[in-house]
Amino acid sequence: MEVMLGKWDGGKPGNYVEMGEASGYEYFSLGTEWDPIMEAQDLTLSDMFDARNALFLDDASRRKDLSSLP
Repeated sequence: MEVMLGKWDGGKPGNYVEMGEASGYEYFSLGTEWDPIMEAQDLTLSDMFDARNALFLDDASRRKDLSSLP
């Protein structure tokens, strides 16, 4: 399965989550859980990327199925 990459933009129309869903791509999203996880584990944005996004990206990279927004 191909993976949609993008930066969270606050959920504006055409964001990578919407595009991933519409196109059938796999994508990483914690939805409304992002802030509660950050607060509960006392993590910075950088910590969150390392702890959550990096694992997803590493796995997708190993599978060689990355796609990104133009």
